[in-house]
Order: sequence, then C-alpha cells, then structure tokens
Amino acid sequence: MAGGWLDISDASGTRREALRDGLTRIGGVDGEIPLEASGSDQLHVWDRPPRAIFVGGGTAPTLNGRALDEEQLKPGDQLEWHGVKLVYGGEAAPDDHAALEEIPLAPPPAPAAAQPAVVARGLPPEEDKVWKRLQAGLLVELSMADRVTAKRWQDAVMRDDFDADQCAREILARSPGRGGDPKMIERSGRLLRDLLMAPLLSGSRGASRKARQAAKGGMAMILSQGIAFVVYSLIVLAILLLLRLRGVEFDALFDRMMMRG
Repeated sequence: MAGGWLDISDASGTRREALRDGLTRIGGVDGEIPLEASGSDQLHVWDRPPRAIFVGGGTAPTLNGRALDEEQLKPGDQLEWHGVKLVYGGEAAPDDHAALEEIPLAPPPAPAAAQPAVVARGLPPEEDKVWKRLQAGLLVELSMADRVTAKRWQDAVMRDDFDADQCAREILARSPGRGGDPKMIERSGRLLRDLLMAPLLSGSRGASRKARQAAKGGMAMILSQGIAFVVYSLIVLAILLLLRLRGVEFDALFDRMMMRG
C-alpha cells in the first residue's frame, strides 16, 4: 500500500510517520520507528497486503482492543502498545479488508505476494502452525531467509533455547521469500518424495533393503577381483610363452622350485 502512515500518540504528543515500502519495523534494537519500552520485541507493519505482525515474547500489542498476533489492517485500525497509540491510515479502502477475510477454502488466483498470508489465515490454528514451521525451514534451507534472523535462531538451538513457533514467526516476518517462489515449490516436492520413501528406509524393511544393497555390493567386489585375477594370469602366461619362443628353458627352474635333482 504506497503512501501508508501511522498517527502515533504518546506522552510527547501526536506525530505522523510514513510507512516504508514493504516492511516497517516498530521498536526493538533496529526498528525504523523507535519504541524504547518494547525491548527486543518488534511490531512489523507490511504494506502488501497491509497487515501487522507481533514478533517477540513479551507483552503483545492490541488491535482495536484485541491481542495481536498477526492481523490484516484497514484504515482507521488502532494499535496500542506500551502506552503508545498507533492509528493506521492509507489508500486502501475498508472493503479490501473484508474481501481478505471472506476468501473461501478454494480461493481464486491472487497476487503472489498476498497469496501466502491469505492461505495461512484460512487454516485451523494447528495446521497454520505446521505450515509456518515448514515454510520457515524451507526458506532457511534454500538461503532465502534473513541471514541475521536465521543465525540468531541457530545460536539459540546451540544454547538449547529453541522455540519453534517464535522462530517461524520471525523468519517469515523478516524474509522476502514466500511459498509461491519456484524454488520453494520444487524443494517441497522433493521433501514430499523423501518423506514418502522414509518408511522404506527404516525398520525391518529398511534393514532388508540395506542388506540387499550390501549383498549386491559384495557380489560386485568378488566379481571385480575375479576378473582382475584372470587378467593378471593371462598377462603372466603371455610373458612365459614369449620367453619360451625365445628359447628360454623353464624345466631346470621348475625342478629347483620342486626341489628335484
């Protein structure tokens, strides 16, 4: 939504802050709009489609009086966080928000940037949680995730301080890649194939499969050794025949080897 803004009211008065193209971060250590009371938590405001996402583990902001996790925005929506009031405004009409809320289970084609958020909001909470975790993991694997965020959560895993849902929210919020990217589609297909074949590689069937592969490998090794022995034997025989043709006698040599005479 080009031209969006936030009217911010706090103890110092009211001011208007223009939103950046794409993502505008509020609070935290690197937010474009500072808010000291937020600590390391951040409120992310996206413009396409207009939506707000809370990224953190502290006190969540409210949107029109309700606790905010991730919600679509429309002009006039009021956010409150740590005593600061933020009123959203922009060029989008209120009807745009209603259309997003009423998309059926089989939605019509939508712009690539808006489609993932719409699909995710149509899922039950448990399925939405799984979807976000998988999508975030694929973004990291394909090097499409924000590197700083990914590195911070890798360090958290090493410290045994990993929160899967929080990690997924932050990676999705701070990474430009989305599920409609061709790389994501291709990798998700390979992941499905790997998961489909996983039962065949575990348990008794997996052990049997490995045993067959090992047996094939053993037979191949024996066959290769046999072929090498035959080749070397033929080479030695050819050398002996050439020496015999040149008049070399082997009887005395063989007699000494057999300790005769």
